[in-house]
Amino acid sequence: MERTYDAVVIGSGFGGSVAALRLAEAGHSVLILERGQNYSAGDFPRNIQKTKEILWQSAKSSEFNGLFDIKFYADMGVVSASGVGGGSLIYASVHVKPSAEVFDDPGWPDDINLTTLEPYFQKVDRELSLEVAPKDLDIPKRDYFHQASRSLNVDVIDPTQAIDWDNCRLCGECEVGCQYGSKLSLDKTYLQKAQKLGTEIRANAQVTFVEPNFHGYMVHFLDLKNKRIRRQVKAKIVVVSAGTLGTNELLLRCRDVYETLPNISNQLGVGFSANGDFLGSIRNSEFSLNPWIGQDVTSIAKIKHNDGYFTLAAPSYNQAISNVLALMGQPQGKMLRFIGPIVWKHFNGVLPWAMSKGLINNPIKSKLSSDPDNFTNLFSMGRDNANGVIKLNNQKLEIEWNYYQENRELIDAMIKTMKEYAKAYGGEFSPMMTWNMSERPLVFHPLGGCRMSPRAEEGVVSLSGEVHGYPGLYVSDASLIPSSIGYNPVMTITALAEHNAERMIDSI
Repeated sequence: MERTYDAVVIGSGFGGSVAALRLAEAGHSVLILERGQNYSAGDFPRNIQKTKEILWQSAKSSEFNGLFDIKFYADMGVVSASGVGGGSLIYASVHVKPSAEVFDDPGWPDDINLTTLEPYFQKVDRELSLEVAPKDLDIPKRDYFHQASRSLNVDVIDPTQAIDWDNCRLCGECEVGCQYGSKLSLDKTYLQKAQKLGTEIRANAQVTFVEPNFHGYMVHFLDLKNKRIRRQVKAKIVVVSAGTLGTNELLLRCRDVYETLPNISNQLGVGFSANGDFLGSIRNSEFSLNPWIGQDVTSIAKIKHNDGYFTLAAPSYNQAISNVLALMGQPQGKMLRFIGPIVWKHFNGVLPWAMSKGLINNPIKSKLSSDPDNFTNLFSMGRDNANGVIKLNNQKLEIEWNYYQENRELIDAMIKTMKEYAKAYGGEFSPMMTWNMSERPLVFHPLGGCRMSPRAEEGVVSLSGEVHGYPGLYVSDASLIPSSIGYNPVMTITALAEHNAERMIDSI
């Protein structure tokens, strides 16, 4: 048995980092348990054939302790991060406040809106030193995206980003781990400040379940660096911040498998959103884009759609990744559609195998390949109907949602706009091959499943993030977001975490 803490925070992403810092500032002893490892500048893996360094697959083996957790479920694939700093290690550092209409969704509590969150947006801005990329930086892909947007009469902005622009190498490695320390990820901001106040961070610690005791809670976890030894730690307060899928899975297992938290609301897992994520690409642009020069995402376009909107960006990466993506080109995959659902079921095994054999980083050149200098990705986010359900099937996590059928109009509008951008670039467009094969998206911004509500009949947690029926047990991460955002959601996630942390500390 380890020592008792005032608070244990499970996960070190945006929600967990905010909670840990604010608890530490209030004088509480805090331990953060993070399943992934601790990375420093220069530590991030680059050889994708070394799958154990790239992929997180702890259920398979503790040796798969990599940065990227890529899972394929029945109706979509989801990409998340594993490491001290959570999603901040692999996000594009884009921070945009949501549109006011987002909070009109009935899933949001009445007292949370753009106005009431404004002080917390400002807090996040200060903590992460958010700044727009200087206009005098020579970033050709930014200029061409603005040019294409103007030609289509589309509004476009350059967002604030958590990047030290004085030291940024403009190398296109924001989303694979910054090797130069220029990205202001959580380990350099919130977590660093929390540690200076005495917060402890234990990496390679995978929490398995939480159970109440007389003085709060007992948190059980596996020590992944020591033969998966089972350990326990006590705390008066527990904050679950394991990311949307991690938090939902942990609470589902506590309720339905271990039965240590049997009274969690039956609304757990309901209201999952993919944030409308949709990925495509342009090849054979008539412009020399130099896609590896600059940060991954330089600009965001806002496209009107019915009474709302969706957004579009053109993310691109370092030269090595750009070369591979361009060489792969745009295989249509439509001829595989009749077996697409069968192939999809095996992607969890096929992906690491293909990576280890060099089939991804050494693709065969074909007529569908492009010059890397004339290739870019396109990525849209929109207002999907947040109707997914996260559940356990035979004790395995699953997402159930007929995504395309329920959001067809949105996705078709995104594809139409992407084709228009491809034409403006003088190139050719295609969605991801996996979409053409199976009409299933690859999602980078999973949201929801732990809706806030006054009562357990309507949601999982209170308006301060406390789990209904379990005093001292809180949730603080993207699982609280009850609707799609349509922009990069991290600004909303972090501001809401700040909002709830203030109320949590006032109540303890």
